[in-house]
Amino acid sequence: MMLQNGIQPGVVTYNSLINGLCRLENMEEAEKLLHEMKESGVTPNVVTYGTLMDGYFKTGKIEEAFNLWNDMSAGDLLPNRVCYNSVINGLCKLGKMDEADRILTEMAEKGCIPDDITYGTLIDGYCRKGNIEQAFRLKNEMVRKGFPLRVETYNTLMKGLCKSGKSAAAKKLLVDMIERALIPDDVTYNTLIDGYCREGNMEEALIIHFEMLDKGFLPNVVTFSALINGLCKTRKIKGAKKLLAKMIDSGFSPDNKICFSLIEGIEIEGNMEKLLMLDGKMDNAGVLPNVVTYNTILNGLCKLGSIVEAKKFLPELLKRGFLPDNFTYGTLINCYCVSGNVDEAFKLRDEMLEKGIVPNIAIYNALINGLCKSGKIERATKLFNKLPRKGVTHNEITYNTLIDGYCKAGDMEKAFKLRDKMIRKGIMPSVITYSTLINGLCKLGSMQAARELFDDMLKIGLSPNYVTYITLIHGYMKEDNMEQVYKLHDELFGKGEIRNAAGKLITVEMESEDNQDSSQYSSADAYYASAHAR
Repeated sequence: MMLQNGIQPGVVTYNSLINGLCRLENMEEAEKLLHEMKESGVTPNVVTYGTLMDGYFKTGKIEEAFNLWNDMSAGDLLPNRVCYNSVINGLCKLGKMDEADRILTEMAEKGCIPDDITYGTLIDGYCRKGNIEQAFRLKNEMVRKGFPLRVETYNTLMKGLCKSGKSAAAKKLLVDMIERALIPDDVTYNTLIDGYCREGNMEEALIIHFEMLDKGFLPNVVTFSALINGLCKTRKIKGAKKLLAKMIDSGFSPDNKICFSLIEGIEIEGNMEKLLMLDGKMDNAGVLPNVVTYNTILNGLCKLGSIVEAKKFLPELLKRGFLPDNFTYGTLINCYCVSGNVDEAFKLRDEMLEKGIVPNIAIYNALINGLCKSGKIERATKLFNKLPRKGVTHNEITYNTLIDGYCKAGDMEKAFKLRDKMIRKGIMPSVITYSTLINGLCKLGSMQAARELFDDMLKIGLSPNYVTYITLIHGYMKEDNMEQVYKLHDELFGKGEIRNAAGKLITVEMESEDNQDSSQYSSADAYYASAHAR
């Protein structure tokens, strides 16, 4: 309109318009205005670039933000503190802390003095990365330079400590805050409560909760969620349900996160009836469960071995207008496969197809695993071969599952052929793949081949885990080759990262004279099963 009336907008007008568009996250129009500025002979200034960069960072357009930064650095314009803070903030959000530090150094070299926002941003970045030491070094630097420490800075540091399992250290910061005449807010208290709840220290969590109430802060959804989660983790389900009732009485609606905590707590308690009752209580509490909530209940029922009850839940899902998804069916299919009822699992797969739900690779991995466990290796192979025609791509778990099936069937030739095919398809064998093959060779007494495969692992840079070692040790024990047993035992105990996990198991097994073959490999089989379930 201004141009149509013959009025040429100046840099201030353009900056105001660009700022408005950036606030509306309309970066496309903001960029058009930048081009219009240049074409009209109006030179963008540091405010123009700073506003646009901030807008790009906030809308996740990182590349565009850095392109502007580079344009600015290459020209005659010197970035101001706002520009530097914007770039440092963008780098911190990307986790590029070395780059952010470099910009901080450049900022000082160019005579632009950092402020408390600069330091606060960096402290937040380091806390997110888990580098609490560096975050505290910056906090101490702020104090030395006379910058004010804000409540937000303390909250950031406390959150970082709590995430690292150091809630007691975070509580000391609360004392430090008060000594500096800073007033903690609800975020401060909720951060500490959540930290102690995550650590299972409900006594301290409740002390902070009551202190929060004494200071005049009312609990909110975050407070209730943390406390309910903590009570569930410590198996205090009755207390969690009482707190849920208090939450509802206080006018808050529990969200699905709180429901997940209760479901997991009841699941740990192993109480199927309570798990089924929870659904009704969610309705009474005014919670609108989503498909993820129902999937979590189904998963809990399956873990408790209540597959019949879990399947009954499907019609309830449909009645409430929720369509089961791959996770819903996958949970039930995996449960049937683990229990050895492969035929029911395939009926569910067919039901999926009838409803227009395309099974993903996780579903087929569960089915192949079920067939292998049921000794139906040929049928598992046929299903494996059909997958590409169904548009489903094999992954590492698919290969490892069928390789394990061949090994358990004693068909090492097919197992190795599948390993080679895996490599040709660009999927590199993992420690699970090699451990499975070594296990198969050991069961057949082919110890030389097993040892050679073990050495091949090392050559390609794969570190054997304790299952690999135990499998080989068992194999050598069966051959009464104690020299190799003790050699591997000493090597295993030299690996600090797996020493504790394997110590008791390997000692007991070595001292036992009547270990049966099935028990010797139970730990390995459990490992493979958990890997396939993932």
